[in-house]
Amino acid sequence: MLIQAIKKVGKTSSSRDRLNLTVGKKILGGFIIILVLLGGMGAISTHGIALVDGRHVKLLNEEVSTVEKIKDLKLEIMIQSNAIRGYLLTADSSYLAEYDDSIRHFESKVKYIQASNASAETKRQIKKLTQIHNDYLDNIQKQLELKQTKRNAEYLITVKTSAKKISNEFSSYADQIINYEKGELTSKSSKVTNETHNTKSLITTLSIIALIIGIFLAYYISRAISVPVNKASEAIKRLSAGDFSISEIKIRNKDEIGTMIVSLNKMVTDLRDVLKQVNASTSQVTISSELLAASAQHCGAAAGQVAQISMQNSIEMEQQMQHVSNVTQSINDMGGGIEQISNESEQMIEATGEATLITEQGLDSVYKIFHQMNQIKESFSHTTELIKSLEERSQHIGNIIIMITKIAESTNLLALNASIEAARAGEHGNAFSVVAEQVRKLAIESKESAADIKNMITDIQSETKEAVLAINSGNLKVQEGLVSTSTVNTAFTNIKDSIHSVHQKASRVSLALDKLNQSSKQISHSVIYVNDISKLSTSASQEIAAAADGQLEAMTKVTLSSESLSNWSDQLQVLLSRFKI
Repeated sequence: MLIQAIKKVGKTSSSRDRLNLTVGKKILGGFIIILVLLGGMGAISTHGIALVDGRHVKLLNEEVSTVEKIKDLKLEIMIQSNAIRGYLLTADSSYLAEYDDSIRHFESKVKYIQASNASAETKRQIKKLTQIHNDYLDNIQKQLELKQTKRNAEYLITVKTSAKKISNEFSSYADQIINYEKGELTSKSSKVTNETHNTKSLITTLSIIALIIGIFLAYYISRAISVPVNKASEAIKRLSAGDFSISEIKIRNKDEIGTMIVSLNKMVTDLRDVLKQVNASTSQVTISSELLAASAQHCGAAAGQVAQISMQNSIEMEQQMQHVSNVTQSINDMGGGIEQISNESEQMIEATGEATLITEQGLDSVYKIFHQMNQIKESFSHTTELIKSLEERSQHIGNIIIMITKIAESTNLLALNASIEAARAGEHGNAFSVVAEQVRKLAIESKESAADIKNMITDIQSETKEAVLAINSGNLKVQEGLVSTSTVNTAFTNIKDSIHSVHQKASRVSLALDKLNQSSKQISHSVIYVNDISKLSTSASQEIAAAADGQLEAMTKVTLSSESLSNWSDQLQVLLSRFKI
């Protein structure tokens, strides 16, 4: 199932251009997968440990209890034999009561074993042992009858032959059952040990798979954020240096970063078009100013000629009128050019306003990314605290395992002391010695199991520390992303300032063009006025001279205006030279 999940994540990674996941969703999804893996590992580990512990406890309860009950059956046979002997020797009825109580105890223990979860073989052997016990009871009954009828010879023969044989057979068969149960205990203990090793292997495998998935997710998320941000940062650096010849940035992201890149591409395209229009308009302004200067010089020369030949005949006046008509046509052409330049300047101002709006949108997107990355950083810190808490709980479990180990050692010591006391008691302490030996073995096995669990807890703590290191590494990468986002924000601010500066200069050019248009209209009116005066009378030479002087002054203003327009055009050319289109 985990391998299929890895393949599914890989397939998602290769098809991320078809997904519309935000940066926050990608990072949140990665954290959820890691937390699910950690929770799954914890649940599987807990379940495995509980399963092994439960089977171990069940094994101890069932097998040891069966062995103890069989030993109790041997003990009951001894009690019954002693009670019958006492009754036969003393004729005291209290021995018969003890004998009956022992039979009831024997039967209750047999019923307990038959009702327990003992194996079918064990129950079959207990059934046979019960038959031997019934034969033994029949033999005892026969001894009582012989004794009561005072057939002592037959009684002695029965005691020495059949009674002793049945007793030995019972004891031997009970020992066989005990040895069989010990073998079963050893076999089941081996199975529990194998299950413990399998559980450890499973936990180790899951830990490795979780680590691989965590590394893969960290790599995928970091690549999904860092690659487009680096491309955008490089493009913005070139834009801040005035290089607008960059190609369109192509990425597959459909998140906030993808939206930012699309906005950046649109902004670069719009600014490039604006700069091209401004460059073309500047060239037209230069050409128009040159034409205007030439026309002004021509008009000035014409005005001088009018002053010199003001007293000449009407033929020369008609020639002057022809020159005035030419000047009027040139001024009209210049007015059309100026009006065209003014319209294109207004378009350039509108384009710079749109570029400013787009830049502000880019700044808002960068701020959102910066805010989300701060939230990611806080999420990393919270996850680290959770894993540290898990490590502290593992240490607490380790302390409990140490306490269990100490209890097992104390139990082992008590079992040893019990064995010593049983040895001192001689034959009467044999049964207690067997019990003490079993307790000591169980204490040793408990100690070994506690050591295995402690090793597993140590492995979990080690892997938890590795997870903390991996999360800290991811936190550093998020910090680097914050620094890159801050750099992008600064670059957007610089672009916004540059666009604002272009907008102001374009506004000043538009104002100058308006003034120049007004001046050209004034010149046109003056020329028309001169033409009208020339038509009124060829004899009004003084008036024509005065008009020529006015025309010469107007031409001087036109020359100054054309020079000013040329200077503005040169400054705009210098400003545009900073940008590479």
